Amino acid sequence: MPLYYLIKKESNDYNMKNKNILALILVLCISLSMIGCGRANTKNNTENVVATEIQDTENVQETEKNEEPKYTEYETYFLEDGVESEGNQYDMNTMKTSDKKYTLTKSVDLYYLNEKKCGYTKENIDIQIITSNDDYCYVNLEHKYFLMKTKDVEDAKLVDENEEIETNTQDKESEQTSNTTTKETTKKETSNKKDTTSTKNESANTNNNTSNNNTSNTAKQEQPTNSEPKVEETQPQEQPTTSNKYTPEEAVAYYRSQVEAQGMQWNPSIKEFASWGSGWIPLSKDELNSSWITNEMAGFNYGSGDGTPFRNYYIEVTGSDEDNVYITAWTCE
Repeated sequence: MPLYYLIKKESNDYNMKNKNILALILVLCISLSMIGCGRANTKNNTENVVATEIQDTENVQETEKNEEPKYTEYETYFLEDGVESEGNQYDMNTMKTSDKKYTLTKSVDLYYLNEKKCGYTKENIDIQIITSNDDYCYVNLEHKYFLMKTKDVEDAKLVDENEEIETNTQDKESEQTSNTTTKETTKKETSNKKDTTSTKNESANTNNNTSNNNTSNTAKQEQPTNSEPKVEETQPQEQPTTSNKYTPEEAVAYYRSQVEAQGMQWNPSIKEFASWGSGWIPLSKDELNSSWITNEMAGFNYGSGDGTPFRNYYIEVTGSDEDNVYITAWTCE
């Protein structure tokens, strides 16, 4: 074979190899470019999805925030749905027994015993306060028990016209008494000044007369004496002693407030069919305490022994002595 053909063949083979290499490089570049675009698109899509989820979450939270609370209506009040009554309970030992009854002329906020606001009363309803202090009143509304702020009750209660007239009369009498006392004090001060002046004049006259009529050293001389006012001794007032015992009414009220705060329901209707028993409530504040209430709740929680606790109860007082108030109690599920 001629040398020319050999050289041409080798040249063609070389050119083919170069073309193949260039083709491979081009394919590789295109593949890398496509992979890069795919990753960029995936990243953008992920970012868009995350941004959308965040926006949706914010919209849901904003919607929940703007939603008005829902209430369940009862005969005398509205109760907000979803408010928990569990948690730290208000110390009912700081309250004193009360039998006051009021008509509320406007709505008053209601609180659970954990001091969470849970609703509000309707206007122009009658309430009876079981126990109270300067902070709260403990009331019964349709066999459910709530706290009301004492200042809210004072602002909303209906003031009796006779009570208002009596208050105004007492204020006027107090003002008149104050004015009378001021006048009497002024008169006494004026009278004392006059008496002092008179005494001084009499003393001067007496000295002059004594000087003129004194003929001997043995003559009787009457010297004026200034008598000091006697200071009346006041008897010390007896300090009131704090009793370590409840009255029967206070003991029953304390007992009710404590067991009902832990889930018991006052239900007089169960007297017709529920089982009953007799017992007592101690009057001593050292004995009628949280431990006593815990034991009582243990009995209610035990129930009839089949795992179902008692949650309805009713008691009647049958008598009392110096140490206890005696009761008959009805209980059921």
